[in-house]
Amino acid sequence: MADVLLVHGAFHAGSCWDAVAVTLRAAGHRVWAPTLTGLGERAHLATKTTDLSGHVREIEELIKFEGLTSVVLVGHGLAGMILSVLHERIPERLRNLVYLDGFVPDHGENALDGLAPLYRAATRRAAARGVGWLVPPPPLEVFVGDHDVPLAWLRSQLRPQPLATLTERVRLLSPEILDCSYVSCVGWHSITTASHARALARGWRVSRISEPHSAMLTSPAVVCREIENAIGAANPMPVLPELSPQRARR
Repeated sequence: MADVLLVHGAFHAGSCWDAVAVTLRAAGHRVWAPTLTGLGERAHLATKTTDLSGHVREIEELIKFEGLTSVVLVGHGLAGMILSVLHERIPERLRNLVYLDGFVPDHGENALDGLAPLYRAATRRAAARGVGWLVPPPPLEVFVGDHDVPLAWLRSQLRPQPLATLTERVRLLSPEILDCSYVSCVGWHSITTASHARALARGWRVSRISEPHSAMLTSPAVVCREIENAIGAANPMPVLPELSPQRARR
């Protein structure tokens, strides 16, 4: 069994993983699905300085606080940026990475660089119409297409996204050493542009599912299957001496 950490994407909260988490726990896995600062039930904490680095730090500190040393890290959409930075910062604590229709950045890029042009322009306009540093959620079909999901519930869960999480550029200089899987959601309009192609070019395990961007809401069983496939295919990273359980508890 595995330790699975589910990281939500833009506008969402940890609650978007509820159905996935229940299924994974029933299969014997330990699962975490935190809400990042400024989103969901933590929306009141959003400020102009809420940025990608802060979100990366939150996930890194959770991993360290829980003493985790072989994490299956799953990131949806924008959270692909977080996965890539954590691969750079703490690869010794990660088992493998699963990008669910996530951004796959190159060094020096930000999330806006990875958006399809239509969505990139719309994001800029949306931020300008509001307070300038919060991006209102887009129409619900961007996330769930025309699938039959509880739209009132989904609308209640979405919150504006702090703009700095989308504009901060990432520093990625280390070579990839972890097993990576990419799950491309092709059941609706594409959010990202280059991520699927980059995953293929990097030799990652790539699969396609006929679901919209937020597949964990429309077909949690399919997402669980993809996560299980990634867990089964990955070669676990060895625990390095400095991260032995005794020292991790200090």
